[in-house]
Amino acid sequence: MTATRAVAPPRPPTAVLLDFDGTLVLSEERNARIWDHVFDRIGYRPDATERHRLLGRRLHEIAVDFPAVAAGAHTVADVERLYRGFDAELPRHDVVLAPGVRAFLERLAARGIPVAVVSSAHSRTIAELLEAEGLTARVTTIAGGENSPVGKPDPAPYREALGRLSLPATGTVAVEDSPVGLSSARGAGVFAVGILSTHRRDELAFADLVVASFDELSHGLLPGPFPDPTERETLTLTRTAVVGSTGGLHARPAAQFVKAVKASGIPVTISKPGGSGRDAASILTLLALDAQQGEAVELTAGGDDAERVLGELVALVESNLDVA
Repeated sequence: MTATRAVAPPRPPTAVLLDFDGTLVLSEERNARIWDHVFDRIGYRPDATERHRLLGRRLHEIAVDFPAVAAGAHTVADVERLYRGFDAELPRHDVVLAPGVRAFLERLAARGIPVAVVSSAHSRTIAELLEAEGLTARVTTIAGGENSPVGKPDPAPYREALGRLSLPATGTVAVEDSPVGLSSARGAGVFAVGILSTHRRDELAFADLVVASFDELSHGLLPGPFPDPTERETLTLTRTAVVGSTGGLHARPAAQFVKAVKASGIPVTISKPGGSGRDAASILTLLALDAQQGEAVELTAGGDDAERVLGELVALVESNLDVA
């Protein structure tokens, strides 16, 4: 296997091109459930290697490779119908923004760096999530699976995105979680960054650079000051709140809480006790948390105003927003 090239990314980049599933959002568990449903219906039992090959590719291009389709027992249309039907039945609670994505997009916007989402998913699905997360203005264009004649690993999706941005590949950076996506970006001449969300480091051999997180990527790409981690740690506060809303932190209570977090102007994370904190300004995070009435949640924030903000958010969580 070819080793990752030791080259430096453009700093700052002229544009950043982001993959969707596994990069911008953590949706692999949801996708695995859907594929399990499809496999069960068509009598297919792929091994781990075969399942790995699903990542990053378009639905109909994946289906063509299935033995049941090749043998004529099922058609590509059958597979697509099974996949989309079960996808529509599942709630969207199990899709959350990847850690650090919101801050990364804000940093890019502050520097006037355009962003494209380049994905095998339909652009409508991507646009709906961006709107739900209040990130529509942070993305310049979407090159969805329906916009290219062929999908990843072909370079066509990235060439489509570059055309929409009216930019050459030189100076641009792509962020991908899979070998298929990295190969697509590299083929289009884009500097390809692999992020360790769904694959091991040794599996991202097509990457020009591998990073563990969006925070690490920010420090590597964007010049200028960043908060000192030790200083941020000394100013971080955590408060516990018991959910008071009858229906838990869902629907209306979740929307009101997210609105309050965004209005606070400081980063806030939320988790269940002992869990990993996630972006509290994300409605998808709140829904995935599935916090019911009477359950405790932990809110964490940093900065001089953290104590006041957390106090207000605790009061909000502990009130019954379903009747307020």
